[in-house]
Amino acid sequence: MGDTECQAEIDGEYDRPMHVGAIFILAGVSLFGTCIPLILSRIGFSSRESLILPCGKLLGGGVILGTAFIHMLGPSSEAFSRTECLPEVFSDYSGFSGLICLMAVLFIHGIQVAAKELTPKHKETEPLVPNNHGHGDIEDGHGHSHGGLFASEKQITTYILELGIAMHSVIIGVTLGVARGNFVELLIALSFHQFFEGLALSSVVQESEISSRIMRVGLIVFYSVTTPIGVAIGVALNESYNENSQSTLLVTGSLDAISAGVLLYDALVNLIQPHFASGVFHQSSRSGKLAQIFALWLGAGVMAFIGRYA
Repeated sequence: MGDTECQAEIDGEYDRPMHVGAIFILAGVSLFGTCIPLILSRIGFSSRESLILPCGKLLGGGVILGTAFIHMLGPSSEAFSRTECLPEVFSDYSGFSGLICLMAVLFIHGIQVAAKELTPKHKETEPLVPNNHGHGDIEDGHGHSHGGLFASEKQITTYILELGIAMHSVIIGVTLGVARGNFVELLIALSFHQFFEGLALSSVVQESEISSRIMRVGLIVFYSVTTPIGVAIGVALNESYNENSQSTLLVTGSLDAISAGVLLYDALVNLIQPHFASGVFHQSSRSGKLAQIFALWLGAGVMAFIGRYA
C-alpha cells in the first residue's frame, strides 16, 4: 500500500459556516422535491385521464436508474479501483463493484419472492398497477395479475428503496461535509440531485398503498434528513476524514454497490416494467405514450448530467 497515494487530499480552506448552512439548504431542497407529488395529487392531478402523475412516476423511475448507474455504481467502481490503498485481492479481481451489486439484486429479489409467498393468499386481491377502469391490471378479463405488484410486495420494496437511497444519501452528505475547494459547485449539484431524487421517492411512496399516513410522512421526512445527517457527520470529521483510507474506500465502495443493486432492481422490476405493462400506458394515446417514454428518458438524462458535477 502506497503511503503517499493513500493520504488525505487537502485542497483549499474549510468554511465551517457554509457547511453548516448546507445542512439546512439540502434539508429544504429534499423536502420540497418530495412534496411536489403530494401537492399534485391533492389538487386533482391523480385522475386516470391525467398524464401528470404517470409521467411524474416515470420521471422518478429514470432518476432512480440514473442515480444507480451514475451516482452509485460508478463511484463504487472508482473506490475499488484504488488498488494501491486496498488489500491485494482487489488487484487480482476487478469485478467487486459489479459482484456486490449483483448480490444486492439477488437478495432483494429473494426478499420480494419470500414476501409474496408468506403473505396470505386471500389478502392478495388487488394488484397495485391499475388500469383506467379502477381495477387491477387485468389484460384478459379474468381476475389474474399479469406482472402487477400487490400491496404487500410494493410496500416492502418501497421500504427497501428508501433504505438504499438513505445509505447513498449519507455517503454523499459526508462527501459534501468534508469538501473544501469544490464545495460550492458540489452543493449546487447535490441540491439538484436531492430535489429530483426526492421527487422520485415521493412518487413511489404515493403508489405504495401504505395505509398509515404517519408512515408515508415518516418515509419522506427520513429521506429529507439523511443527506443533512451525512453533512453533519462530515463537518464533525473534516479534520480527520481520509477519503483514500482503506476503511473508507471499502465502506463507501460496498455501500454504493449495494445501493445501486437495490435501486436498479426496484426501478426496473417494481416501477418501470409494471407501468409499461399496465392499462395506464396501453390505453393512452400515442402522444401520451411518447410523453411517458420521454419522461423516463428525461429523468435518467438529468441525473446523468448532474453526475458531471457530483
